[in-house]
Amino acid sequence: MAKKRGLIINGQLRSKTQRETKMADGAGDPRPAVDERPKLEDIFTEIGNDIQRHLEAVFLAQGRGRRPNFPSTAATNKLLLQLYSIKIKSGSPWTAVTDWFSSLFPYQYPPFRVRHLIESTVTSVLSCDPSARKQFYDGHIDLTFIGEQCSKIGLTRLNLLDLTLLPEHLKTSTFKCTNGLLLELDNFCCREGHGFDYFSLLIEKLVPGTTDIRSLKQAIKHIRFEFRKLNKSKRRNTNAANYLDQEFVPKRTKLDDIGNNARLQNVNITSGTTAVATQTLVEQWENNVETLQTELGCAQALISELHEQQIVTTQKLKQKIDTLTHDLKLKAEKIACIQTELKDVKSRAPYLRVKRREKYLKEKEKDLVGKALCKSSETVSQLKTHIKYLTKTLDNQKQLANFHKKQKKIYQKDAALLKTACSQLESELLELSSDSLTTRNHGRQYTEAMEKCVMEVVGELDVSTEKCAKVIQSVAYWLFDKKVPLSQLPSADTATNMVDRAHVLSKHQVAEGVLLSDRWNLHGDGTTRDHNKILGQQVALDSGKMLSAGFCAMAVEDQTTLLDNAICMMHELVDLYTESEDEREVLYKSMLEKMFAVMSDRASVNKAYNRCLDAYRKEQTGNENLLHFLYCNAHFLLGLSNVCESSLKVIENDICTLTGRKLGRDSDAKFQRFKHSSESAVARFVRTACDVFGPRGDEKNGCRLEWEAFCSESLGIKSRVKSFRMNRFNNFFEGAAALYHHRESVTTFLGDYKGKGNLKLQSVLCDAKCEELQALVRALGIVFYKITGPFWQLLESDTEYVDLYKFVQAMLHLFQLWQHDASDLLSEKNKGIFPDFAISVDEIHHSLYSGVSEYHQDITKKALEQVMGSFIEVTERQLADFLEGGVYGQEPDQELRKKMKHCRLTNLVSENEFGDLDFSQYRRRHASLHYHSGIQMIKKNHTISDWLKSKSPQDQSRLLDHARKQAHDLRIKHRNSEKLVLVKTKERLEEHYRKEQEKASARDEAKRQILVRVKANGGPCSCPSDVDKVLSCCDTMGKKTNVLKDEFRYLKQVLGIADKRLIMGNKKTDELEKILKGVLGGIDMQQEGTLVAKDFGVELEGTDDVNITCSEENVAIRTKFPKKREKKKKSVHMQKKESLRHQEQCVEKFIFSRQGTWVAVAYEQEYFIGEVVEVKSDTLAVVQFLNRGYRNMFRWPQVEDISEIDSKYVFASDFEVQMHSGGRSWIVPELSYLEKLYISYTELFF
Repeated sequence: MAKKRGLIINGQLRSKTQRETKMADGAGDPRPAVDERPKLEDIFTEIGNDIQRHLEAVFLAQGRGRRPNFPSTAATNKLLLQLYSIKIKSGSPWTAVTDWFSSLFPYQYPPFRVRHLIESTVTSVLSCDPSARKQFYDGHIDLTFIGEQCSKIGLTRLNLLDLTLLPEHLKTSTFKCTNGLLLELDNFCCREGHGFDYFSLLIEKLVPGTTDIRSLKQAIKHIRFEFRKLNKSKRRNTNAANYLDQEFVPKRTKLDDIGNNARLQNVNITSGTTAVATQTLVEQWENNVETLQTELGCAQALISELHEQQIVTTQKLKQKIDTLTHDLKLKAEKIACIQTELKDVKSRAPYLRVKRREKYLKEKEKDLVGKALCKSSETVSQLKTHIKYLTKTLDNQKQLANFHKKQKKIYQKDAALLKTACSQLESELLELSSDSLTTRNHGRQYTEAMEKCVMEVVGELDVSTEKCAKVIQSVAYWLFDKKVPLSQLPSADTATNMVDRAHVLSKHQVAEGVLLSDRWNLHGDGTTRDHNKILGQQVALDSGKMLSAGFCAMAVEDQTTLLDNAICMMHELVDLYTESEDEREVLYKSMLEKMFAVMSDRASVNKAYNRCLDAYRKEQTGNENLLHFLYCNAHFLLGLSNVCESSLKVIENDICTLTGRKLGRDSDAKFQRFKHSSESAVARFVRTACDVFGPRGDEKNGCRLEWEAFCSESLGIKSRVKSFRMNRFNNFFEGAAALYHHRESVTTFLGDYKGKGNLKLQSVLCDAKCEELQALVRALGIVFYKITGPFWQLLESDTEYVDLYKFVQAMLHLFQLWQHDASDLLSEKNKGIFPDFAISVDEIHHSLYSGVSEYHQDITKKALEQVMGSFIEVTERQLADFLEGGVYGQEPDQELRKKMKHCRLTNLVSENEFGDLDFSQYRRRHASLHYHSGIQMIKKNHTISDWLKSKSPQDQSRLLDHARKQAHDLRIKHRNSEKLVLVKTKERLEEHYRKEQEKASARDEAKRQILVRVKANGGPCSCPSDVDKVLSCCDTMGKKTNVLKDEFRYLKQVLGIADKRLIMGNKKTDELEKILKGVLGGIDMQQEGTLVAKDFGVELEGTDDVNITCSEENVAIRTKFPKKREKKKKSVHMQKKESLRHQEQCVEKFIFSRQGTWVAVAYEQEYFIGEVVEVKSDTLAVVQFLNRGYRNMFRWPQVEDISEIDSKYVFASDFEVQMHSGGRSWIVPELSYLEKLYISYTELFF
């Protein structure tokens, strides 16, 4: 009962814990609940042994010498852990530990609770974090603590054990006696073994005159009952605490009730208003007094009678006691006489003989009994041994019987399997004995083996559906000598249907993997192929396996569309996994709840999509745990390449300022027309050199074959030049390192090049000869070997995502050091940012550090220091999660590390799948995205060769039946979704076209208004004198200013003259006039094609259409857009005749007149469409060509295709070239007509 009371005071009723029952008295090692918690050895190492050695010397000392004195120490958690450590090392029992503790702190803590105190301390320290453990060690323990209520009034255990030590303030002042105080005092008395008398004595000392003992017992029971009831309520924390803080109110007695009634009647009497009521109350009071007096007289008479009876009874008892005392004395005397006689008898010889005989008989009896017991014990032991033998024999027989039963079941199963195998072998034997191969069942359906074969051959082995039947036929004939006609094998359409079923199986595989995993990650990335936006999705399971979830089309890449596609993907997986509607909702929520992280790039739309997905997941599942938003760390290298180029531009400008000349080809006059390029000289050299020397480069202007032959035959080396793609992660720096390695070879090769040295090759030669430029290229090569290369090696390693912070923070520290002094990078012995992931040293690495001049070295050092500053900005922006204070910027706990073990560092799996998609679309140009997605999933997930093969034959048949039912519906669903995307894309393009038309109309209207105002002012001005004429007609300065501004607008907006001086701003009228005259004085208006007002050819007033043709950009201004004229149908002969006549006129009359003209140039095999970028003469111009792509879409190639063209090869010009959606593609509406002209041109001249 005492233990139960003490636990109720703490607010809860607890039984003995499992930890307390499992701990033994000797070892008593409380084990942590999980494996991640620290061990006791680590805890003992952390707390040290500063005072522990002293304690061991005191408690464990042996010998007779003087023991050391007890150390003076406070009661802390560290001391309790040290006592526990001594107990484990010495193997002492808990009683000894209790004695040690009592010796250190006598009379301060009950000995029977010392073990519980130490065990609870050990359990608490094992559950603490490493950071909180140090604070826990120094925590003080109050050994004299009884309860909160006693602490409030200053009562301790020592005060209650010795009442003479009560605090003075409790004796002199009054305090509030609460219910909790009474319960704590009662529990104390029960725990210490004191009775209720000691409890009443405590109450009398603390609160004198509270109540009597009987009422106090009832009050304690009532308080305990109420407290238990409140603890069971829903608001037990507040209600129970409030009840304990309430003041104790003792129960009232009957006498108190009488007094209260009397006071109440007095109040009623004094408050009465009538004499009658007062008289009635007085009479009632008199009657009560008379009744009480009568009862008092009767009680006094009864008391006197009882007193007399007591006196008589007392006298009788005294007489009886005297009589008994006398009898007792007589009997005592008689006993003394008998004892004297007995002593005499015992001293005589007969008695002694009897005693000796009795002793002899007892010894004889013992000998006989011992011999009998020996014989019986031997017999019993033999019987026990025999019984054990029989028991073992029986157990062995039972085990043997059970073994035979199990073997019988195994043999029966083996027999059944052998029967099945025999039947299969018989069927296979029949097939092998026959010349044909069974490909169909009894009906027209193909066998499951044939279906799985086609799925694997087409889906995983990348055989086309048209060739699938022939491949199977060839394999069956040459390997198995089976002749299978093509009619018995699946056709191309049937093979496509089987691939659709394999698509369903692959989706089922993904759904199964997600639902059976504890957590999974969603990877995703978007791309554009032939103006179609495609989203690729992958699933990373907690086992580390990556599964492809296929592709889907999108109309626009925003957060809403991405969220819808993710939801549709999960719904589709659940729908294909089960056919039950009830299970689908449960599985969908389970799949959504198991989603752990999302991997994407750092685009703003992906960040918004992550927030939307997290909110949707919380809404559907109620799981408040945030999703982990992971970003591809490979894009960090793209950020480095971008900022590196901008930093190099600053360095190039500084070098040009110091040397007084430009770098590379920019110093040659023949390249002046390219001086406005925004590309840095270093990036230009790397790009152009890789294009002409590297693989997949410029086949038209390059010389890769000649370069490789030169390296192999003349130098005896292999070309190390890479293919250049600026959007590749590490291509920019790796290409720079290879080019610096070949810098002398490039100069020699291009200097002696016998072929046609076009501008591109000349540009590379000029850049290769520039010493300052090569120093900057060397800096890029060093960055590759010391920074970007090791970082790429790190991304390809098995490093966990939560451990990346160690490398990122170390890398940032090196960047900060190298920003101020990059001398360490110029040392060949430097291991780079990550020595464990350094790139192997080769000849390119040696060339970066050999044969370098001091001037060259100084430029490279300054470039590296400038680049390191930019790298710091990119690191702090893109890798902020891994820096100090970031989400993953510190050591994670074991639970998070376990959960994120399957998380990958990059999202390259999406990039790789898009590369496979490009190859698949190249091989199957007319296949749907549904087919490409299915092929990709089957190949990447190994659906047939691994997953389906691992299933039992029954499960394979079930899955194939399920796939047959779902394949057609899934294909229809994807086809409808693709059509819906096309509809949305069309609507978006129409809306974009409408807005562009509105903008064009607004621009045309603005130009028309400018022309109207210029005409009204007397303009436009064609020379400086016209400006004076126009201004002479103005009266005020404000009007002059408006006229000049209209002339400015006319030159800029209508004529399209690009001059930096034509900026009005807040300039005054005189400045505007001076600028306008200067601009008009430096322009030949007739050469520019500018028309004065009288040459417009139309009247501006009262006209609806205004057509003005300007030579600069061939601007056509129309206030109204006329409908397209319907072409009259002409005969084929007439069309050919007109086209030939038109072509003859073009060849005879076409001259290059202005830049920006679209021309079609004929070659022997095909024609090319391009734009005139520079006019050298009437018959010679520089043309930049478009690259013709899929579906007659034109794009500007990544490598500029620029050539000098003679006008005699131009067979068409001034045709319309329209910009397609996105601004990256172009279309030619009259392309079919141009093809007819080209055919006519070739027939005429080639």
